[in-house]
Amino acid sequence: MRTINALKALKNRWFISLLLLIQFTFGLSIITGSINIFYNFFSLHNHSLLDLSSTYLLTSYDPTIKTFEEKFNRDQLNQIYDKIQKHKDVISYGTYYEDKIPISTSTRTLNKKMLADLTTTIFGLNQPEINAIVIDENYNRLLNLQVEEGKNFSKKSFTSKRNGKINILVGPYFKKYFRLGDVINNQYTIIGFLPKDKYIVNNNSTNTYLKLDKAAIIPMSQDIYNDYGNMFLRFHQSTVLKLRPNADIDALNQLVQLKGDTLKMYLKNLGQDIHQNITDSTYSEIPQILLGACFIFFSVTGIVMTTILSIIIRKREFGIKLVLGESKSGLFYQIFLENLLIGIAGTILSLFYFIWKYQKLLKISHDLNVVSVLDFKFNMPILFLVFMFLFIIILISNFVIFIFFKKLEPKSLIGGME
Repeated sequence: MRTINALKALKNRWFISLLLLIQFTFGLSIITGSINIFYNFFSLHNHSLLDLSSTYLLTSYDPTIKTFEEKFNRDQLNQIYDKIQKHKDVISYGTYYEDKIPISTSTRTLNKKMLADLTTTIFGLNQPEINAIVIDENYNRLLNLQVEEGKNFSKKSFTSKRNGKINILVGPYFKKYFRLGDVINNQYTIIGFLPKDKYIVNNNSTNTYLKLDKAAIIPMSQDIYNDYGNMFLRFHQSTVLKLRPNADIDALNQLVQLKGDTLKMYLKNLGQDIHQNITDSTYSEIPQILLGACFIFFSVTGIVMTTILSIIIRKREFGIKLVLGESKSGLFYQIFLENLLIGIAGTILSLFYFIWKYQKLLKISHDLNVVSVLDFKFNMPILFLVFMFLFIIILISNFVIFIFFKKLEPKSLIGGME
């Protein structure tokens, strides 16, 4: 009965209700975008598989400059890696490269939903595939992986041939579709599942990182590890070091230079790089934050003013109900329900508007499976935070209305009649 009465009251003040709906639709969609960005800040700070403070990435000052591997040889590279390994400030180091596992067969029936989830369509590709990172034995020791289920790589995992049988670790997403020991493409045997909600560096020169939920980690085979061309690329693009606190970075920067190389290499701290990226993004997000704050203020003000106006217009109705035995708490509950219905309807509309407005970013985020500041998503944590903002707005506005409402008396509401 109260819900029906609330709907009738909203219908009677439809114009004001429509304005509030529009305000909620655009305001909460702005807040949803900001929530995504700040949620990504939290993820970048707390969900790295690598320790942010001690991890350093080897990269170049200008990755656009070409360098020619023909000028150098394997011994020169090995000498630098040998110096890195022996340096007093280096705890460990490792190398990696990116790869993909196209999915065509499996010892278990392939699920259609999984294949659809793993198919990237934004670049016109239609082959389901798993994003992967291939790590050498040194990198595996640096990671010191604690798998959620199964076992980590053994020393033997790094002695196989690239075209032979390979043990792999896959993200927790695949628990729904595979079991330990399942084989993909008659080559990749699943021996463990990675921890949840983690990401790893998959490109030393960018600020995007690979989510491990739908990804795989593959041990680097000996033939690839010893291939000079691959070694040369890994040195310039994907070497990772774990250093001791207060390491002499200047000395290490000198150590990692290939004499005669046009690319000048340097070490950057992963945590500092992420912090700088977040700081820069925070500054650019200030206008959105101000808009969100204005929305909250005007939403609270709008709900309070329109509700008080509605009470004044309906004061005789409320006064008679109080005289006939209705409690103030019952009438206040009626008003609270009216505001809650507007808030929920506005929130639902704002979410639809957010999905429509950011559909391309949401699609890219889903397909690329990377973590970044602009990794827009629409999941349960985001929904929870949006509804938390709605709850705060409704709570503050109705608290102000309650203070106003509890001072009202029946005779003042019905024009002095008793």
